[in-house]
Amino acid sequence: MRPARRLRVWLGAAPGLALAAATLWGACSGPAETAPPGGSGGTGGLASTSSTSTSGTAGGGAATGGNGGAGAGSQDWGEAPVWVAFETVVDCALERIENRKQVRAFQWENCGPGCESAVLREGWNLSADNMVEYGVVASTPAATVVSLVEWVGSWLVVLFTTPEGWVLDGYRVLFGPGTGYYCKPLIPNTNGERYGFVVRSGPLNALKTGGVLAPLDESAPPTTFNVVPTPAGTGPQIWNAFGPDRWIWYYNPDKLVSVSTLDGSAFVMLGQYQAAGPILGINGPVWTGDHFLFEQVNLVNPSTVQGVLGRSDGVAPAETFLAAGDGSYYGRPEYAHTHLAWFHGTGQTDVNQFQTVELWSSPYSADAAALVPHKVVDWPVGHIPTDTKGGYGWLVTGAAELAWAKLATFNLATDERRDFAFPIGRTLFQTMGVTPGFAWAMAGTPNVTPMDWLGRFALQ
Repeated sequence: MRPARRLRVWLGAAPGLALAAATLWGACSGPAETAPPGGSGGTGGLASTSSTSTSGTAGGGAATGGNGGAGAGSQDWGEAPVWVAFETVVDCALERIENRKQVRAFQWENCGPGCESAVLREGWNLSADNMVEYGVVASTPAATVVSLVEWVGSWLVVLFTTPEGWVLDGYRVLFGPGTGYYCKPLIPNTNGERYGFVVRSGPLNALKTGGVLAPLDESAPPTTFNVVPTPAGTGPQIWNAFGPDRWIWYYNPDKLVSVSTLDGSAFVMLGQYQAAGPILGINGPVWTGDHFLFEQVNLVNPSTVQGVLGRSDGVAPAETFLAAGDGSYYGRPEYAHTHLAWFHGTGQTDVNQFQTVELWSSPYSADAAALVPHKVVDWPVGHIPTDTKGGYGWLVTGAAELAWAKLATFNLATDERRDFAFPIGRTLFQTMGVTPGFAWAMAGTPNVTPMDWLGRFALQ
């Protein structure tokens, strides 16, 4: 079963519900263990490590391009990827693309005014057997990099690419190399100069966590690491932030942790659920260029909780950066370069349920006292969204009041909202990020395929 992307994983309760919220910390955030799409995985990905095949069947092409060529067949795809043995990480045998700089993963085709759809290359195209499970685009002064995890048959492929689809580096691993045992790459990310991804392995009752880190310019070879001893829990889940020196993960079910971006060492726990408080939940980190920000849920008294914006350099314990003076709820911070955005909930009635929710922002400052907060808009539903991204003066998220059928974008300088409809009745699967001029997202067809479209919308 694939993880639900819209399920909010935090603690926060109305008076009298703090204990129930604490219980929900684990209940709402079960492990994102998935099986290959299409059941058995078809014939995808079982090529030899020396093969020049693209390691997967073309399958039934979705709207993003069938055989890697619908609407883009005459364009330059470069070479077919050549897979070679890399290293073993937490008992998982990884392979790497040998000719990575000559391989193109995707191209763009028009899907309407201000809309572009990614067309994946043959063998990686989205189909019943192939699905991008996770994607993020990070834009820094150093570079803009797209990071993806895609099912290709029985393989899981990790890709780091340019915005135009050319591969910077790529890895793959078989999901189920043995009975009752699995290998899975997670949360690839980058700071524009270095990249990393986590590998989790084992049976569910004996999980191991490790990963790979490397410079994007290949000035040094990749470094593999293992987290020893493995903390209790099921490992990194979706929310993470990659700074210049530290990489923060939300470590399911109850921790925010970080490792060195150089070699994965110096594992630090920044915050964790504590039954007696003061912290009941901590998640959703973002890097601001000065420090990490995240949502932190504090126990004020036995029957009252408050959401605040927490802060850390990735090593020091979490501390409060910004809190509402009236004790109401601040959550889901997003750094948008020129601005800081967050959500403000009042009249909390249950876990992530409020009488009113508002989107707030301020011109960015590393000094909380210098912020000038103001309300951008009344939020149309009474809960704080779980999936948001910020960048270059914009905040993007799903239009919850429209059943996620559109991507809602907010210009934080003007407080204006503009919605973009996904092609052919699709709904939001995951926001990916904001780059100069574009909002990126993945979408799927309800009750058919959870993710069969990857694209971007022009922000103008």
